[in-house]
Amino acid sequence: MITFLTFFLGLTTGLHTVDLAVDRTVAVVELRLDGEALGVVKGEPWKLVCDFGLDLRPHLLEAVAFDDAGRELGRIEQRVNLPKPAVIAAIALRDYRDGRYEAADLVWRTVDEEEPEQIVAMFDAAPIAVEEGRSIRLPAYDPRRIHILSVEVLFSEERRAQADLAFGGQYGEEVSTELSAVAIELTAGRKTPTVEELRGHILVGGRPARVVAVEDERADVFVVRERSSIPKLRDVWSEAWQAASSNSRGRFGGGGTAAQFLDSALRRNDSLTYVLTTPRNVEAADGRGVTGVFPVYGNLNMKKNGGMGNILTSLHPEVGTLSRGQRVGSAVALAGVKAAGSNRPRAVVLVLGDDFTDGSSYEPANVTRYLDMLRVPLHVWRLNDSEGLLSEWGTGLPIASLKDFNGAMKELKRRLARQFVVWIDGVHLPRDISLSAAIQGRMRLASSDPLPR
Repeated sequence: MITFLTFFLGLTTGLHTVDLAVDRTVAVVELRLDGEALGVVKGEPWKLVCDFGLDLRPHLLEAVAFDDAGRELGRIEQRVNLPKPAVIAAIALRDYRDGRYEAADLVWRTVDEEEPEQIVAMFDAAPIAVEEGRSIRLPAYDPRRIHILSVEVLFSEERRAQADLAFGGQYGEEVSTELSAVAIELTAGRKTPTVEELRGHILVGGRPARVVAVEDERADVFVVRERSSIPKLRDVWSEAWQAASSNSRGRFGGGGTAAQFLDSALRRNDSLTYVLTTPRNVEAADGRGVTGVFPVYGNLNMKKNGGMGNILTSLHPEVGTLSRGQRVGSAVALAGVKAAGSNRPRAVVLVLGDDFTDGSSYEPANVTRYLDMLRVPLHVWRLNDSEGLLSEWGTGLPIASLKDFNGAMKELKRRLARQFVVWIDGVHLPRDISLSAAIQGRMRLASSDPLPR
């Protein structure tokens, strides 16, 4: 009926031509951006110009087809500046007996048919085994309650696919694979609310959404480390080791311990991923142009890799990349998209040095607003006291000493401990989701704004 011929896979702003393919029953196509009509086309060539604006924002692009009588024949949509999977995975429940599903099958698809390096399955936030043949044997569960089965399939080159589904409780025998994860922060108290306590308070378009589950067991931290920060980070790492080796108690001046720094893990299953600031050029498969792709390195488990302090100061995937041509703003925006797509408590940490230029076309203030729209908190850590670009990213927290590093880590831990994810039924844009006035004094949608203590 109607098909997009133009796809917006990267960060998109400005004017772009949208090409469409339609069949002969279509007389008119209307193009809409975020619900607002942009224009109509009534014949060849089936194309329209779309203005995505100068600032980065999440968008919903729609094309609606009509016949000669004005009847709608069909519509398609494309999400722009929102998470998109590089690979696709799905879960299918099976063996329904006595009111319960007993097992599930996992399927995935990549363009190159690559086999995954690791498969991680969680049932109600607890690890569950994946058997040979891509099957999962479900544990005994209460069918009167809603349950979440999540599977993450990890491939090489930092590609991963995630599939989530809800069943049980109000779903009965039905299964919902259309879910949205909403990141929320507690502004008062420290106890994560239950599903029952949140019902009627998570709104979509001003109306209560169906709350399916609440999770706070695992967080994903995405780090963008500007290259001039690396030498000073190495100095901090050396200072921590010297303090630990020269003092049997591991104490260092200014408070805290070297052991705290070297084992500054967040939580057991939390992970860290680097997004590098210098893109590499990748030629399109059809030979039509070259795209700048930001390398991603990580999904590193905090505990297995010695904690965030050790990872951040001793692991340097940037080695071998060019220091010139950094695009810090673009890298932070990309990290935000990836964090939003993780469907877990999340944060982006930007580490700034003292001597760099940013070749990104996105201003820091724009990128910060964009991450807030995605509900991704941004933490800025600095290794200097200079002005310029640093001030554009905000004051940030100093980390040039062991004491300061531990202080920044403590604040990151505090923020993530106050964050949780609410699963609601349906696929929704972030801008359509809000909280009821009744709970706004106790919690808020995840944000980069300071969090009350």
